[in-house]
Amino acid sequence: MQSNNGLPAGGPARVNLQARAFGIRGDVTAMATTAIADQLWEPGSEEIDLLTALYDAAAGAEHWGEFLRLLSAAAAQAAVILALRAAGCGDPGTVLYAGVDAEFQRSYRESQWARNSLLADASELAPGAVRFSRAGMPGEGTLQADFEARWLRSQQLCAPAITALIARDDDGVTSMLHLFSRCGGGRLGDDHAAAICRLMPHLQRAVLIANQLADLRRERDALQQALERCPAGIIIADGACRPIVMTGRGRTLLRACTDESAVCDAEGIARLLRAARKRRGAKNAGQVAMQVSPPHSAAPLEVLVETLADNSSSPTTRDPATMLFIHDAQGHEPLAAGALQQLWGLTPAEARLAALLALGQSLPEAAAQLAVSVHTVRRQLKDIFGKTGTRRQATLIRLLARCRGARILCDVPHLGHDGRGPP
Repeated sequence: MQSNNGLPAGGPARVNLQARAFGIRGDVTAMATTAIADQLWEPGSEEIDLLTALYDAAAGAEHWGEFLRLLSAAAAQAAVILALRAAGCGDPGTVLYAGVDAEFQRSYRESQWARNSLLADASELAPGAVRFSRAGMPGEGTLQADFEARWLRSQQLCAPAITALIARDDDGVTSMLHLFSRCGGGRLGDDHAAAICRLMPHLQRAVLIANQLADLRRERDALQQALERCPAGIIIADGACRPIVMTGRGRTLLRACTDESAVCDAEGIARLLRAARKRRGAKNAGQVAMQVSPPHSAAPLEVLVETLADNSSSPTTRDPATMLFIHDAQGHEPLAAGALQQLWGLTPAEARLAALLALGQSLPEAAAQLAVSVHTVRRQLKDIFGKTGTRRQATLIRLLARCRGARILCDVPHLGHDGRGPP
């Protein structure tokens, strides 16, 4: 299938959508468009399908399998191995296969790659270069005889007929392509060899796009995990009130503000922004702090609205326009007992007591919850005073109230309540 401008349908459009979703500007999308516009050879249905699958794979890793299957068919080769970001001996990174079974894949990763023979086979190639090995043809010798004997023959394959180095960076990370002939099959045709050479610029660009998107996904996930640790609910929305970033607590408190009557998150955000503008008396609220009373709760929620940019005139953009911080004023965020242990050298029992006192519990209430006597918690409290440098319970509570890190660390998986990690 081909679009009106002669470019393959699907691939560049999908990359464009993915690039916009992750905040990439024109550089990545331009690589995909330029690759197709400048490098495309006499478009036929097979080539169009191959390129579309390639750029679909660049945008979404789930499409690599279809690309490898089409590549194997287009090159008339029985099997394909594509290594992305291989870091050298013992670390194959991401390896993708077509035409070999699961046992071969496991053995290849655990045994063959540890010896690094295929990586060494591409060590003398320049990025983008393709080596066509006649030793991979039936009756003309073999490359890496041990590898062929142990692994390839179980799949009725010969040694690689094609080895291509896609990319290599300064950190020693390499991306490679290997295509294998079927034993007893025909020779690699000149037209197939030429097609692989024409494909290489596309493959280089697609791997670069895929790696950049993968980096952005990892950064996004790491930032999301960090934001989820904040006691307040956090929402970052665009000019059309659509959430770009929303923590789980942010979604919960947003729905509490609107009594879940909003049709979608964007409508709930819009309601809060309208309330902020009304309070400020201006179209752009700037920075507004207000209290919002949920319909079925007596406790108000504190909402801080900060305008980042005025995108109301361009609702189609996805640039951040507004940040909202929603806080339950009556709520009490618990302290991580494990963090208290590490900060002041408390015992697990002392840390649990300190965490309960920080929530406003009295000594008898804490003793009842911990199932110990009041005498025991009084003795523990005395030890806590000595370790924290305090002398009174009120002073200790003020100290714990300033311990923001212990609230952020609460329930972090690698730091359990006893400070020894998960069970």
